[in-house]
Amino acid sequence: MNKTNKLLAINGGEPVSKIKVPLYKPTIEADDIEAVTNAVASTFVSGDGPECRAFESELASYLGVKHAFFTINCTAALDLAFMIKDFPAGGEVIVPNFTFTSTALAPILNNLIVKLVDVDPLSEILM
Repeated sequence: MNKTNKLLAINGGEPVSKIKVPLYKPTIEADDIEAVTNAVASTFVSGDGPECRAFESELASYLGVKHAFFTINCTAALDLAFMIKDFPAGGEVIVPNFTFTSTALAPILNNLIVKLVDVDPLSEILM
């Protein structure tokens, strides 16, 4: 928030920065395209297909663990992680205020209270 303008930019205030900050820029290489093409051709584009099984095996080996479990997206992975941990309903989870929705959605789906925080102590977040 701009201290001279009490409105957030989204509400008509002056933006703090004139430059847009990209959230991500993916790197896609030839072997990535080949892997996706192979998965689509096999008709197993998600779930328990041969490419997914191979990925899980390679990931487990790379991490030095017995098992790895491939999920369709981050929301599903975080939701499973919160289910497995079995936090008590109503517990509080600290989540960064600048993140993708999955970060807060997973705790909410598991009956937890999300507390948004910022690393900048000068930031004033009005919730």
